[in-house]
Amino acid sequence: MQNQQNVTSTFVTRTPWNKGRLIGAHITDPGKLSTLLAVLALTVTLCVKTGVAAARLRPIPIKKHGRRAWSLFALGLGALRKIAAAANPAQVIVILQQLLSSKLSVNQLKFVAI
Repeated sequence: MQNQQNVTSTFVTRTPWNKGRLIGAHITDPGKLSTLLAVLALTVTLCVKTGVAAARLRPIPIKKHGRRAWSLFALGLGALRKIAAAANPAQVIVILQQLLSSKLSVNQLKFVAI
């Protein structure tokens, strides 16, 4: 019970207008909040991992100020969106299985114009 209260209290602010509710969302059940955070963490991980693989296929250009034109997250999110839109369900399942494995084959991403 103590762990669940710590997770919930991290996202609670006590101001006169919100009376200790969660910021921006009305989730008060610690179990649902934990599930939401786990899904978000998995999604960010998949986007970054896909972005790393996409950057190996086509390197991210460097702007004049020395920073990359896109973040690995943005590149991976765009690639996952294209994969979901262009591929059939069997290909999407194969790619997701490889994303969840320890190594990602870049060859699977070649069929999508990243």
